[in-house]
Amino acid sequence: MQKRSFQRRDATGHLDPKYAADLRLRSTQGAQRDGDVAFVAHPRSRDPLAEALGEEFVEAATTGGDAGTETLNQDVPEEEGGPFVVTSARTEFARGSDPSNPEGATREPFPWNGTYTKLRYVNVWPRPIQQPHPPVWIPGLGSIETWDFCAEHDYNYSYLSFSGYKRARNMMNGYWERRAALGADDNPHSAAFFQQVCISETDAECEKQWWPHVDYFFNKCLHLYPGTSEAPGYRSEASLRAGIVAQFGNTTQNMGIDKTWKQLVNEGYILAGSAETVRQQIEELGKTLRVGHVLLGCQIGSAPAELVNRATKLAGEQILPKLRHLYSDYEDRWWPRALPASRRAKAGAHIPASAAAPR
Repeated sequence: MQKRSFQRRDATGHLDPKYAADLRLRSTQGAQRDGDVAFVAHPRSRDPLAEALGEEFVEAATTGGDAGTETLNQDVPEEEGGPFVVTSARTEFARGSDPSNPEGATREPFPWNGTYTKLRYVNVWPRPIQQPHPPVWIPGLGSIETWDFCAEHDYNYSYLSFSGYKRARNMMNGYWERRAALGADDNPHSAAFFQQVCISETDAECEKQWWPHVDYFFNKCLHLYPGTSEAPGYRSEASLRAGIVAQFGNTTQNMGIDKTWKQLVNEGYILAGSAETVRQQIEELGKTLRVGHVLLGCQIGSAPAELVNRATKLAGEQILPKLRHLYSDYEDRWWPRALPASRRAKAGAHIPASAAAPR
């Protein structure tokens, strides 16, 4: 095998043109991935420092040498991060989502000029199967802006709470009212709610098995000062004026501190009991909040794996099948759909016949 040999830099310190061309050729030849390019061989903008770094990193990846030791020590023109390409993006968050990357987004690499992150090239590879994107779920604690964002983009609003569904009723009523005001449909599957559950064979066994772990979580792990959980600026003025109360509220009682098992169950902090008892409670939750998705927290506090696995098995076999009728008359646009059988890969299909044959 003949080894290539080029002068790496000319008298001025720049990369030698022949050496640079050879690097580009090798990077292009080694970057093909079934039609998708994993490395951008032809820059969209020219910057000596960025190109030098890119070429040295390619050399390191192909030869095993050190990458960019000399170049990285050079002074960068900008204060931090190097030269950037300006795009139409305003910021990485909420309403600043890049308008050039919606349903018609291309598969080509693109620059990203965000407020907090600057990337010369973004190459989303491999691509998700769902186009334009998989279902998007947005977690929230109570903010009008989050409701609006989910309704405008048809995303799922997922309310996360350790205070239980009974305290979440006003919050979710506000979500449905806001969704109606924006002209969005009333599909229950557009919302999800997280609820902690404790499941055993009987109600009596449930309290005996789960109380030490529930007590540990609520009475020992949630010592949160309300002033830090509802600090100035945490929620917008619009949300405050709407009277939305976050899950922490303004008293230590909201997080279930110093409560007994009976109080936690009666006030809805946890759903607990036998599989049938918990099924009835989950059905009441779904109807009370009008949510099509209930996220079950089958693990809590210090619960051991055996107890959690048993609860998960009871939920999957004796609870969930009996709840699928709820809101079945609504289309669920937010649940991932499996590939058609004709497009699914068969197990072992990627293994060559010679390798799969017994020896």
